[in-house]
Amino acid sequence: MLELQGCVSTSHTLAPVHTCTFMPRASVNCYSRMLDL
Repeated sequence: MLELQGCVSTSHTLAPVHTCTFMPRASVNCYSRMLDL
């Protein structure tokens, strides 16, 4: 899940998916990373 960690601003990468879900703007970059595998 290194791709997901990229969208997480905080040092808490335990729940990167949750962070993307709570942050719409961050989710865009997060999903973009996932699609850019």
